[in-house]
Amino acid sequence: MSEKYTANEWATMQGGHTLETKKKYSFIRDEITEARYIRTGADALGRDMTDVAESFFEQLLMLQQMRFENPAFAKKYAKDTLKFMNFNGIKPGGTDLHNLASILNNPGKYKGVLVLVV
Repeated sequence: MSEKYTANEWATMQGGHTLETKKKYSFIRDEITEARYIRTGADALGRDMTDVAESFFEQLLMLQQMRFENPAFAKKYAKDTLKFMNFNGIKPGGTDLHNLASILNNPGKYKGVLVLVV
């Protein structure tokens, strides 16, 4: 079966140029961003500390996996996570990993927002 080409692709090949081959769905790579599901203390409303700790651990696992899959992205994400350095509160511009670490580092600050399960 012969491959089908657009008129532009055909003209490019006839002119002696080669076609750039793109992986399927490669355009998505530039479009995917972090969900940022915790931007304020109110976003943690109703979560318990176990849920926050599990989410923090999952984010660490994600970062570790990204270190092997896409080292440049992992480096940028780690740098963005450490941008505010002190983990003393949720920052709207912070990564989810930063904001989860802030909650775990200051559980008293989010008392009444978080559900403490004993």
